[in-house]
Amino acid sequence: MLIVQLTDTHVVDRGELQYGRFDTNNRLSDAVAHVNRLDPVPDVAIVTGDLVENGSSAEYQVCAEILSALSMPYYVIAGNHDSVSGITEAFAHIPEMPAPGAPTIDYVVDRHQIRLVALDTSIPGEHGGRLTDSQLMWLEETLSLRPGAPTLLMIHHPPFVTGIDWMDRSGLEDPDALEAVVARHSQIGAVVCGHLHSSIQASFGGTIAMTSSSTSMQIALALGDVNPYSTTNEDAAVTLHYWQKGERLVTHRSVIKNDLEIYRADWSIGLD
Repeated sequence: MLIVQLTDTHVVDRGELQYGRFDTNNRLSDAVAHVNRLDPVPDVAIVTGDLVENGSSAEYQVCAEILSALSMPYYVIAGNHDSVSGITEAFAHIPEMPAPGAPTIDYVVDRHQIRLVALDTSIPGEHGGRLTDSQLMWLEETLSLRPGAPTLLMIHHPPFVTGIDWMDRSGLEDPDALEAVVARHSQIGAVVCGHLHSSIQASFGGTIAMTSSSTSMQIALALGDVNPYSTTNEDAAVTLHYWQKGERLVTHRSVIKNDLEIYRADWSIGLD
């Protein structure tokens, strides 16, 4: 099974730019077109938070419209720029999506070869992330229901320190509590995250936790407390999670370039 991850799309209202500079709407449209052109086409798409910039209904309408062009089912979670009510209203067509009025966007998808568990780390009005005791209990119970099902856990805030200090200050509170739950459930192939606008991996709870490059702008690699709020002109990308017969997860980064030519070598030449 092939799962494509898009993240930190930061959609704005029509005709606007993020920070007056980044055309995030067109970049997401380019990402969707890129995903639809992949060979093979992914079975499922996930969007791991910060869907929009300001949490407005107008932004969510634009975001849902762009994502509707995906040729495969997709699932979304909340990030620190998001509104829980905005997501539940705009993406009510996702069968597993909590009903409007839900305090958090936590749900499980059992309709595919790989089980998808969405967990909401957002805190209204704050950049950092948190999981409540009730959310951790829900996660424990949800994972215990199908211990033999290969599972991908989706959260926005990475549960590890990256070394990019100014971003780590808005990370996940008490990641040890989540790690304790994850460590008890060996069916979790990975914990996939957003927030960092960069591809980063760390061991976590007996599995791996990872962030993905953004479809919008990328965060510069600035380790330590240096050059805060720095971005880079690195290409936008999506992440491909390839689950081989439900046994091994292999992850690839797919750069979004409309003019990219794929060279297919004829490996039969000279093999006789």
